[in-house]
Amino acid sequence: MISVKDMLIAEKKAMEFGVSEAVLMENAGSNALCVIEKKISLKNKKILVFCGTGNNAGDGLVLARHALMHGAHVSVYFAKKPGVLRSETTRKNYTILKALSSMGHKVKFYIEKFPEAKYDILVDALLGTGVRDNVSEEYAKIIKKFNAIKGIKQ
Repeated sequence: MISVKDMLIAEKKAMEFGVSEAVLMENAGSNALCVIEKKISLKNKKILVFCGTGNNAGDGLVLARHALMHGAHVSVYFAKKPGVLRSETTRKNYTILKALSSMGHKVKFYIEKFPEAKYDILVDALLGTGVRDNVSEEYAKIIKKFNAIKGIKQ
């Protein structure tokens, strides 16, 4: 396990060496999916990705895209409207996922409305290394709902 402080240092050094935020995000999301796939086949599994507004959401959106390519049924829950996604890279990954959805890959988007369906795999891409203090009441409620859903949590 790596600490938040060490992760921030590693990301900063990688960017100093020319690794873009987009590459870091792609690696984080695709590698997280690989970890899940080692535990469970993704074909026909229902996956729900919880997204906040930062780069962790972008990691989750990359994971969702890769899950589609592995035959999973993907849903994405946004705690806030996607228009407030904080980084261009995260917004770009949202745009790509929306485009895939419009081209026949079924992605369900839940924006500020909690999904009622049952899922096999739940992915926490809500908050990342930017959390410095207690989470807001709004996010605490979302986390409580996430924790109450049965399924494999990643």
